[in-house]
This record gives sequence, C-alpha cells and structure tokens, in this order.
Amino acid sequence: MNNSKGFTLVELAIVLMIIGVILGGVVKGTELVTNAKTKRLYRDYQNVQTAYLAYLDRTGDTPGDITDSQTDADRDNKISDNVNFWQELRSENLFDTAGTTDSIPNHVFGGSMTATSGVTATAVMGFTNNNLACFNSVLDKNADSLDRLFDDDNGTTGEIRHAASATATAATAYSSTDGATGTICISLD
Repeated sequence: MNNSKGFTLVELAIVLMIIGVILGGVVKGTELVTNAKTKRLYRDYQNVQTAYLAYLDRTGDTPGDITDSQTDADRDNKISDNVNFWQELRSENLFDTAGTTDSIPNHVFGGSMTATSGVTATAVMGFTNNNLACFNSVLDKNADSLDRLFDDDNGTTGEIRHAASATATAATAYSSTDGATGTICISLD
C-alpha cells in the first residue's frame, strides 16, 4: 500500500487557478475604483463650473475677482484670489466647502482644488485669457486617464492641461513615472 502524502498536479493546477481568479478580481476591482474616482474628479470640475456660472448669473461678478484689500474699481473678471473664490461661492450657497482647510475644498484623490486665471501677461499652463479650476496632487496616470476620457489625451493642449503646479506658465506632458503627480487645470469659461 503506497500511502504517499502530497498534492497531485491536478490539485496544484486547481489551487493556482483559484489564486489567479482572486488576483484578477482584485486588480479589476482596483481599476474600477480608480476609473470611478477619475469620473468623480470630472464631476467635481462640473460642479465648480456650474457654481461659477451661477454666481456670474446671480451677481454679475466673477467670484474671487478682487482681494479683500481691493475695491470694485479693480474688477477685471479674472479670478485673482483663490480663498475669496470659494468664500464667495459659499456665500451664495453654490458650493459646500464645509470641513475643509481655509474653505478650500479637496478633490476625490485628496489634493486641493484651486481657482485661478491665465491672463495675457502671466499665462497658466498656456491658458492666456481663461478662469480656471485646478486640481492639485493628482497622479499623472489618473490625470492622463481623465484627459483621455473628456478631452484630447494631451496634457499640453485642449481644455484639460497638466503641469507640476497651478503657477506653471507652460503645460507639460504626463509623466510615465510611477507615482508622479502634478496639477491639472480646466477652463471655467
């Protein structure tokens, strides 16, 4: 009587197949979560744009156009004060920034959302006459995915542009380096 202990090749194959199915499910699940977050980031942009346009419609002014030390005579319809932008939207009950630092909201990937403008004298990512919503600390692979879904899949052109920060004058291509992050800005006008 041969009483050897061990696994047969069929049993090992079944175990390896089960492990493969489990790993495949985990990888696909992670991909689904990332895709959902990418689409949520774009919805965040749409919510900011809707609030921005509603503020313009209600008040006739651009939110964040002047700082606290300026007067109405300084208005040029360009966002110049990020904190005032969010406070003015909140004052009209157009955007909820509750629970965020200095009333500046965070986006779904954890970075902050900022508002700025590109003007002819100081372009932002190549935008020269636009008010912008910017999303900081976004993984380049997620930003590229967003650009692929909603724009032209090019970080240097189109309505969605990429750079190291929202103060960069020129847009840059998305990095293929794992873990690289940057800022994307999208025109509000």
